[in-house]
Amino acid sequence: MGIRADGLPIELDLKDSSQDGMGPHGLLIGASGSGKTELLRTLVLALAVAHPPSSLNFMLVEFKGRVDSDLLDALPHSSGVITDLVADPHGGVDELADAVGNELARRQDLLRANGNFPSLRHYARARAAGAALPEMPTLLVIVDDFVELLAARPDFIDTFVQTGRLGRSLGVHLLLSARRLDEGRLRGLETHLHYRIGLRTSAAADSKAVLGVTDAFRLPRAPGHGYLKVGNDPLERFRSAHVSEQYRRNGSMVADPMAAEGGETLLTILVDRLKGHGPQAHRLWPPPASP
Repeated sequence: MGIRADGLPIELDLKDSSQDGMGPHGLLIGASGSGKTELLRTLVLALAVAHPPSSLNFMLVEFKGRVDSDLLDALPHSSGVITDLVADPHGGVDELADAVGNELARRQDLLRANGNFPSLRHYARARAAGAALPEMPTLLVIVDDFVELLAARPDFIDTFVQTGRLGRSLGVHLLLSARRLDEGRLRGLETHLHYRIGLRTSAAADSKAVLGVTDAFRLPRAPGHGYLKVGNDPLERFRSAHVSEQYRRNGSMVADPMAAEGGETLLTILVDRLKGHGPQAHRLWPPPASP
């Protein structure tokens, strides 16, 4: 997802800690202008490039705004993109809760019906050994502005906690993103969050809430600087990659990494190349209506 301080690539490994991964669920916190939205785009695109839609799907939820949503939804990996729930914090959020809950139940039923497997890991192991089982992709659910979602609908914490508890065995991962962390709203979710990403924060207390130290408050103001914390491991400093730069065919890039007014970007080029390759993800949310 970017470059470490020593110049080597930094990766986010969503596998469970029992598989030497960083854990299935995590947090991303960053102030306005810290590069949070760009990092989410980069993560989604990097996952789509590295994994076929038969093995990895994603669902992107934006409580506020609409940032490249239709573009990311064009990827065959997309199980749905939900935007601007702030306009309907009751009906829309209820439908989101139903969609996530139904997917957890669907996966439980598939594991049970195809051999009573205790987890997706056991299911995948049986497939690798030659069992005639349909592939069940891992699903990453990214929720941006989740703190504001919980402020509007505190009861949605139950859906997060349920996903945190069941998702580990069902192959459903959560990445919750916000400008700041309101720990009082997590209510039992903390124990399910295994990795934390802190971009520049607007207050020292915000950095301490997500990383346990104030270091993210002192990061440079240029977007993309951050720290990755996994369990009790030391912090890893990094600078995130950018996929919204204007792409030039001679290999050079526009100097401003956060702006590409017109023209092709790495994001638009790769989405276009990935379209139609591999099976379309199981939809949890209908695609937007055609104009």
